[in-house]
Amino acid sequence: MATEQNAQGDFVATLIHDSDYARQTGQVATVWTGQIRFVRRKELAMQPYALEIIPMAKIQAITYKATYALVPAILGVLCIAAFLTVMFAPMAAGTRVPIGALMLAAGAGFLWLRGIKRHVIEFSLGDTSVRWRSRAGEFKDRDVVVKKVLAFARDAGLLR
Repeated sequence: MATEQNAQGDFVATLIHDSDYARQTGQVATVWTGQIRFVRRKELAMQPYALEIIPMAKIQAITYKATYALVPAILGVLCIAAFLTVMFAPMAAGTRVPIGALMLAAGAGFLWLRGIKRHVIEFSLGDTSVRWRSRAGEFKDRDVVVKKVLAFARDAGLLR
């Protein structure tokens, strides 16, 4: 156990929890001072993923950016546009409009637009790179974890 702890180094952050490995393959799961653990997808296997350990010595740079999720943004705008089109379009007398359905569409549109910002941390390995991307709507929830990884990268001199 002591030799495993020395090889891993000190714990920095968990980006993906164990229960989410199967749904978030192709991303960095945990960051230690001596290594990162990457969730690699396995084809035609009983377990759909495998954890790959990448030593920190192979990592040349760590970059961070805050991006916006495109699909939820488009869906949110479309739902709100549909609501506004039906509400303010001229209609013949006696036309029935399902107001409840329109309000649900507008509410869903606003919810999708609210959660489009996401964190992206990329670990450069020379010719390739691995990354972690927060899910849409988790921006504020994952802020503490991202700050821990960025502080570690800054201290290690890897932040670009």
